[in-house]
Amino acid sequence: MRGLVGFLIVCLCSAPALGAEPEKPAATVARGGKKGALKVDPNDIVGTGKKRFSQKDEELIIRDFFKDRRDGFYVDAGCAFPRSYSTTFYLESRLGWSGIGIDAVPSYAEGWKKLRPRGKFVNYLVTDRSGEEDTFYEADYAPISSIHERIAGPKHKTVKVPTITLNDLLEQNGVEKVDFVSMDIEGAQLAALRAFDIEKYRPELLCVEVWLPDQKEIVAYFEKHGYERIVDYAKYDWVNWYFAPKDHPRLAEIAARENARPKPTPGPSAAAPAASATPAASAIPDESATPATTP
Repeated sequence: MRGLVGFLIVCLCSAPALGAEPEKPAATVARGGKKGALKVDPNDIVGTGKKRFSQKDEELIIRDFFKDRRDGFYVDAGCAFPRSYSTTFYLESRLGWSGIGIDAVPSYAEGWKKLRPRGKFVNYLVTDRSGEEDTFYEADYAPISSIHERIAGPKHKTVKVPTITLNDLLEQNGVEKVDFVSMDIEGAQLAALRAFDIEKYRPELLCVEVWLPDQKEIVAYFEKHGYERIVDYAKYDWVNWYFAPKDHPRLAEIAARENARPKPTPGPSAAAPAASATPAASAIPDESATPATTP
Protein backbone atom coordinates (compact mmCIF):
# COMPACT_ATOMS: atom_id res chain seq x y z
CA MET A 1 0.00 0.00 0.00
CA ARG A 2 2.84 2.37 0.76
CA GLY A 3 3.79 2.37 -2.93
CA LEU A 4 0.40 3.66 -4.03
CA VAL A 5 0.44 6.25 -1.30
CA GLY A 6 3.64 7.56 -2.79
CA PHE A 7 1.82 8.83 -5.85
CA LEU A 8 -0.13 11.27 -3.72
CA ILE A 9 2.97 13.37 -3.13
CA VAL A 10 0.95 16.47 -2.63
CA CYS A 11 0.10 15.13 0.84
CA LEU A 12 3.73 14.77 1.85
CA CYS A 13 4.89 18.32 2.15
CA SER A 14 4.15 18.55 5.86
CA ALA A 15 4.93 14.95 6.83
CA PRO A 16 7.49 14.77 9.66
CA ALA A 17 10.50 12.53 9.70
CA LEU A 18 10.37 8.92 10.81
CA GLY A 19 9.38 8.49 14.45
CA ALA A 20 8.59 12.15 15.01
CA GLU A 21 4.95 11.80 16.05
CA PRO A 22 2.92 9.45 18.28
CA GLU A 23 1.74 6.20 16.80
CA LYS A 24 -1.82 5.71 15.68
CA PRO A 25 -2.61 2.10 16.66
CA ALA A 26 -3.84 -0.32 14.06
CA ALA A 27 -7.59 -0.80 14.06
CA THR A 28 -8.95 -3.26 16.58
CA VAL A 29 -12.58 -3.30 15.52
CA ALA A 30 -13.75 -6.68 14.37
CA ARG A 31 -15.32 -7.27 10.96
CA GLY A 32 -18.84 -5.94 10.70
CA GLY A 33 -17.99 -2.85 12.74
CA LYS A 34 -18.91 -4.34 16.11
CA LYS A 35 -16.65 -3.51 19.00
CA GLY A 36 -15.37 -6.15 21.37
CA ALA A 37 -13.77 -9.53 20.95
CA LEU A 38 -15.08 -12.09 18.51
CA LYS A 39 -14.10 -15.71 18.63
CA VAL A 40 -11.63 -16.27 15.82
CA ASP A 41 -12.26 -19.32 13.66
CA PRO A 42 -8.83 -20.85 12.88
CA ASN A 43 -10.23 -22.00 9.55
CA ASP A 44 -11.46 -18.51 8.69
CA ILE A 45 -9.18 -15.95 10.30
CA VAL A 46 -9.63 -13.49 7.45
CA GLY A 47 -13.39 -13.57 8.01
CA THR A 48 -13.55 -13.60 11.79
CA GLY A 49 -10.32 -12.03 13.00
CA LYS A 50 -9.28 -8.43 13.48
CA LYS A 51 -6.06 -6.82 12.40
CA ARG A 52 -3.70 -5.25 14.88
CA PHE A 53 -0.55 -4.07 13.15
CA SER A 54 -0.66 -4.21 9.35
CA GLN A 55 -1.76 -1.19 7.33
CA LYS A 56 -4.66 -3.01 5.73
CA ASP A 57 -5.73 -6.68 6.02
CA GLU A 58 -2.39 -8.23 5.06
CA GLU A 59 -1.88 -9.55 8.58
CA LEU A 60 -5.25 -11.35 8.57
CA ILE A 61 -4.63 -12.89 5.16
CA ILE A 62 -1.21 -14.19 6.14
CA ARG A 63 -2.52 -15.60 9.41
CA ASP A 64 -5.45 -17.14 7.55
CA PHE A 65 -3.23 -18.91 5.04
CA PHE A 66 -0.98 -20.39 7.73
CA LYS A 67 -3.88 -20.93 10.17
CA ASP A 68 -1.83 -19.25 12.91
CA ARG A 69 0.99 -21.74 12.53
CA ARG A 70 3.82 -21.18 15.00
CA ASP A 71 7.59 -20.93 14.62
CA GLY A 72 7.91 -20.22 10.91
CA PHE A 73 10.52 -18.15 9.10
CA TYR A 74 9.78 -14.93 7.20
CA VAL A 75 11.67 -12.65 4.82
CA ASP A 76 10.31 -9.10 4.92
CA ALA A 77 11.73 -7.11 1.99
CA GLY A 78 10.89 -3.44 2.40
CA CYS A 79 10.03 -4.09 6.03
CA ALA A 80 9.94 -0.41 7.16
CA PHE A 81 8.62 0.08 10.70
CA PRO A 82 9.18 -2.87 13.04
CA ARG A 83 5.58 -2.87 14.26
CA SER A 84 3.23 -0.31 12.69
CA TYR A 85 2.00 -1.26 9.21
CA SER A 86 4.05 -4.46 9.49
CA THR A 87 3.00 -7.68 7.76
CA THR A 88 5.26 -9.78 10.01
CA PHE A 89 5.08 -8.28 13.52
CA TYR A 90 2.13 -10.45 14.54
CA LEU A 91 3.89 -13.57 13.28
CA GLU A 92 6.96 -12.80 15.38
CA SER A 93 5.39 -11.35 18.53
CA ARG A 94 2.39 -13.68 18.84
CA LEU A 95 3.35 -16.84 17.00
CA GLY A 96 7.09 -17.12 17.64
CA TRP A 97 8.29 -16.69 14.08
CA SER A 98 11.79 -15.47 13.29
CA GLY A 99 13.20 -13.93 10.16
CA ILE A 100 15.01 -11.17 8.34
CA GLY A 101 13.80 -7.63 7.66
CA ILE A 102 15.46 -5.76 4.80
CA ASP A 103 15.11 -2.07 4.04
CA ALA A 104 17.12 0.56 2.22
CA VAL A 105 16.30 3.14 4.93
CA PRO A 106 18.85 2.66 7.75
CA SER A 107 16.89 4.56 10.40
CA TYR A 108 14.57 1.58 10.89
CA ALA A 109 17.42 -0.42 12.43
CA GLU A 110 17.06 0.98 15.95
CA GLY A 111 13.36 0.16 16.17
CA TRP A 112 13.93 -3.34 14.88
CA LYS A 113 16.63 -3.93 17.45
CA LYS A 114 14.29 -2.87 20.23
CA LEU A 115 10.99 -4.39 19.13
CA ARG A 116 11.95 -7.41 17.02
CA PRO A 117 14.20 -9.69 19.13
CA ARG A 118 13.59 -12.69 16.88
CA GLY A 119 14.17 -10.67 13.71
CA LYS A 120 17.35 -9.43 12.11
CA PHE A 121 17.35 -6.08 10.29
CA VAL A 122 19.75 -5.48 7.41
CA ASN A 123 20.22 -2.29 5.42
CA TYR A 124 20.23 -3.17 1.72
CA LEU A 125 18.45 -2.39 -1.50
CA VAL A 126 17.02 -5.72 -2.66
CA THR A 127 17.42 -6.10 -6.41
CA ASP A 128 18.92 -8.40 -9.07
CA ARG A 129 22.61 -7.99 -8.21
CA SER A 130 24.81 -7.84 -5.14
CA GLY A 131 27.91 -5.93 -4.14
CA GLU A 132 27.10 -2.63 -5.84
CA GLU A 133 25.66 0.70 -4.72
CA ASP A 134 22.51 2.07 -6.30
CA THR A 135 20.87 5.46 -6.11
CA PHE A 136 17.98 5.56 -3.68
CA TYR A 137 15.61 8.42 -2.90
CA GLU A 138 14.98 8.55 0.85
CA ALA A 139 11.77 10.48 1.48
CA ASP A 140 11.01 12.62 4.49
CA TYR A 141 8.12 10.21 5.05
CA ALA A 142 10.37 7.17 5.05
CA PRO A 143 7.91 4.42 4.00
CA ILE A 144 7.55 5.84 0.47
CA SER A 145 11.30 6.05 -0.18
CA SER A 146 12.02 4.48 -3.54
CA ILE A 147 14.38 3.78 -6.40
CA HIS A 148 12.05 6.09 -8.36
CA GLU A 149 12.43 9.77 -7.56
CA ARG A 150 8.81 10.61 -8.45
CA ILE A 151 7.55 8.19 -5.80
CA ALA A 152 9.67 9.70 -3.03
CA GLY A 153 7.95 13.04 -3.46
CA PRO A 154 9.34 16.58 -3.37
CA LYS A 155 10.99 16.21 0.03
CA HIS A 156 13.71 13.59 -0.18
CA LYS A 157 17.45 13.13 -0.19
CA THR A 158 19.47 11.15 -2.70
CA VAL A 159 21.67 8.46 -1.18
CA LYS A 160 23.68 5.43 -2.24
CA VAL A 161 22.62 2.09 -0.77
CA PRO A 162 24.41 -1.29 -1.09
CA THR A 163 22.55 -3.84 -3.20
CA ILE A 164 21.90 -7.50 -2.53
CA THR A 165 19.89 -10.34 -4.01
CA LEU A 166 17.61 -12.46 -1.87
CA ASN A 167 19.69 -15.51 -2.78
CA ASP A 168 22.90 -13.95 -1.48
CA LEU A 169 21.21 -12.61 1.63
CA LEU A 170 19.76 -15.98 2.55
CA GLU A 171 23.00 -17.80 1.83
CA GLN A 172 25.01 -15.36 3.93
CA ASN A 173 22.65 -15.90 6.85
CA GLY A 174 22.56 -19.66 6.57
CA VAL A 175 18.84 -19.81 5.73
CA GLU A 176 17.69 -23.04 4.11
CA LYS A 177 13.91 -22.79 4.37
CA VAL A 178 11.60 -19.78 4.02
CA ASP A 179 7.91 -20.03 4.84
CA PHE A 180 6.72 -16.53 3.96
CA VAL A 181 8.04 -13.65 1.86
CA SER A 182 6.65 -10.12 2.05
CA MET A 183 7.79 -7.79 -0.71
CA ASP A 184 7.00 -4.06 -0.66
CA ILE A 185 10.06 -2.43 -2.21
CA GLU A 186 8.58 0.47 -4.13
CA GLY A 187 9.26 -0.51 -7.72
CA ALA A 188 12.11 -3.04 -7.33
CA GLN A 189 9.84 -6.08 -6.96
CA LEU A 190 10.34 -7.54 -10.43
CA ALA A 191 14.13 -7.19 -10.32
CA ALA A 192 14.25 -8.81 -6.89
CA LEU A 193 12.10 -11.73 -7.99
CA ARG A 194 14.19 -12.38 -11.10
CA ALA A 195 17.24 -12.96 -8.91
CA PHE A 196 15.44 -15.13 -6.35
CA ASP A 197 15.71 -18.92 -6.60
CA ILE A 198 12.14 -19.54 -5.56
CA GLU A 199 12.33 -23.25 -6.38
CA LYS A 200 15.22 -23.70 -3.97
CA TYR A 201 13.58 -21.99 -1.00
CA ARG A 202 9.97 -22.78 -1.99
CA PRO A 203 8.15 -20.32 0.27
CA GLU A 204 4.57 -21.35 0.92
CA LEU A 205 3.21 -17.84 0.59
CA LEU A 206 4.42 -14.60 -0.96
CA CYS A 207 2.74 -11.22 -0.50
CA VAL A 208 3.89 -8.88 -3.27
CA GLU A 209 2.87 -5.29 -3.90
CA VAL A 210 2.29 -5.54 -7.65
CA TRP A 211 2.53 -2.39 -9.73
CA LEU A 212 0.44 -2.14 -12.88
CA PRO A 213 3.35 -2.04 -15.38
CA ASP A 214 4.83 -5.23 -13.86
CA GLN A 215 1.69 -7.32 -13.47
CA LYS A 216 2.06 -9.57 -16.51
CA GLU A 217 5.74 -10.26 -15.92
CA ILE A 218 5.26 -10.98 -12.24
CA VAL A 219 2.43 -13.40 -12.95
CA ALA A 220 4.55 -15.05 -15.65
CA TYR A 221 7.43 -15.43 -13.20
CA PHE A 222 5.26 -17.23 -10.68
CA GLU A 223 3.56 -19.43 -13.27
CA LYS A 224 6.94 -20.47 -14.63
CA HIS A 225 7.93 -21.68 -11.18
CA GLY A 226 4.73 -23.52 -10.34
CA TYR A 227 2.93 -20.85 -8.33
CA GLU A 228 -0.48 -19.28 -8.74
CA ARG A 229 -2.18 -16.18 -7.45
CA ILE A 230 -4.71 -16.69 -4.66
CA VAL A 231 -7.46 -14.66 -6.29
CA ASP A 232 -9.86 -15.31 -3.41
CA TYR A 233 -7.77 -12.96 -1.26
CA ALA A 234 -8.19 -10.07 -3.71
CA LYS A 235 -11.44 -8.91 -2.11
CA TYR A 236 -9.62 -8.45 1.19
CA ASP A 237 -6.53 -6.75 -0.24
CA TRP A 238 -6.66 -5.01 -3.62
CA VAL A 239 -3.06 -3.73 -3.51
CA ASN A 240 -0.97 -6.79 -2.71
CA TRP A 241 -1.13 -10.06 -4.62
CA TYR A 242 -0.68 -13.39 -2.85
CA PHE A 243 1.02 -16.38 -4.45
CA ALA A 244 1.39 -20.00 -3.34
CA PRO A 245 2.57 -23.25 -4.96
CA LYS A 246 -0.14 -24.65 -7.20
CA ASP A 247 -0.17 -27.94 -5.30
CA HIS A 248 -0.51 -26.36 -1.85
CA PRO A 249 -3.51 -27.87 -0.02
CA ARG A 250 -4.61 -24.50 1.36
CA LEU A 251 -5.62 -23.30 -2.10
CA ALA A 252 -8.51 -25.73 -2.40
CA GLU A 253 -9.59 -25.08 1.20
CA ILE A 254 -9.63 -21.32 0.73
CA ALA A 255 -11.50 -21.56 -2.58
CA ALA A 256 -14.18 -23.84 -1.11
CA ARG A 257 -14.69 -21.59 1.91
CA GLU A 258 -14.96 -18.40 -0.13
CA ASN A 259 -17.36 -19.99 -2.62
CA ALA A 260 -19.58 -21.00 0.28
CA ARG A 261 -19.86 -17.49 1.69
CA PRO A 262 -23.22 -15.76 1.27
CA LYS A 263 -23.15 -13.50 -1.74
CA PRO A 264 -23.64 -9.78 -0.99
CA THR A 265 -26.97 -8.26 -1.85
CA PRO A 266 -26.72 -6.23 -5.07
CA GLY A 267 -26.91 -2.51 -4.50
CA PRO A 268 -25.92 0.77 -6.10
CA SER A 269 -22.65 0.48 -7.96
CA ALA A 270 -19.74 1.65 -5.84
CA ALA A 271 -16.51 3.12 -7.00
CA ALA A 272 -13.30 1.15 -6.49
CA PRO A 273 -11.56 1.99 -3.24
CA ALA A 274 -9.21 4.93 -3.53
CA ALA A 275 -5.63 4.86 -2.35
CA SER A 276 -5.33 6.18 1.17
CA ALA A 277 -3.60 9.47 1.50
CA THR A 278 -0.36 9.72 3.41
CA PRO A 279 -1.11 9.63 7.16
CA ALA A 280 -1.52 12.98 8.82
CA ALA A 281 1.18 14.21 11.14
CA SER A 282 -0.63 12.79 14.15
CA ALA A 283 -0.70 9.35 12.54
CA ILE A 284 2.99 8.92 11.77
CA PRO A 285 4.09 5.92 13.84
CA ASP A 286 6.39 6.26 16.82
CA GLU A 287 8.16 2.94 17.09
CA SER A 288 9.85 3.88 20.37
CA ALA A 289 6.61 3.22 22.25
CA THR A 290 6.13 0.03 24.23
CA PRO A 291 4.50 -2.65 22.05
CA ALA A 292 0.94 -3.68 22.78
CA THR A 293 0.40 -6.92 24.66
CA THR A 294 -3.13 -7.74 23.58
CA PRO A 295 -3.13 -11.27 22.12
